[in-house]
Amino acid sequence: MNKKKTINNSKQRKKKIDDTRFKKMFITLNFIIVFLVIEQILMVTLLFRSKEEVVLLESLPKIDVKELNNIHTANEKFEFDGLNIIFSNNISFERIDNKYSNYNNKLAIKVPVTIENMNNFDYSLNIYDYIIYGPSNKELDEVAGYFNESIFYAEDLKPNESYTKYLYFLYDSNGNYIIEFNNEHEHTKVVLNIKRKSDLKNQENYYYENNNNFI
Repeated sequence: MNKKKTINNSKQRKKKIDDTRFKKMFITLNFIIVFLVIEQILMVTLLFRSKEEVVLLESLPKIDVKELNNIHTANEKFEFDGLNIIFSNNISFERIDNKYSNYNNKLAIKVPVTIENMNNFDYSLNIYDYIIYGPSNKELDEVAGYFNESIFYAEDLKPNESYTKYLYFLYDSNGNYIIEFNNEHEHTKVVLNIKRKSDLKNQENYYYENNNNFI
């Protein structure tokens, strides 16, 4: 009897041990499943976030480092098409005096430009290699043909020779003017902050007294 009872107790103890082991295994398995689910959720979340970041970065305007390096200002020497070029900030204003022109009496900006030929042959700046934009971002008409000192009438420079001529274009308003140089091989810009100076009234008075048509 005692032996049978002992056997039954042993079986019950074993069953309890097995039940305990099963419960531990079940809990452990559930923990692993929960951990894997959480891990998957985190991975999916990170994946979506990374995609969003990529989209945001792609939507930003791209900055061209070369473009930044190719922006110049007054009194800064730069090279274009084998020429060393410097735009002076000694800017003045002149009226166009041609009664047969639609630009007659229009105010023109006069910008000194020093050009040095670094080529080993005679050469000069091609007037078709640049475009001028005013503060309103509109292309401005160049009026160099109305002034004898303009680049328009400049002769070719010999190698290592230089001269100072003038760029003439219509006055738009106070602000930044951009001269954009562009050919098949090079692209650069010059930004000039231009304002009508206080002594302009004296200049206008001079023209008014001499021409009687200067506003």
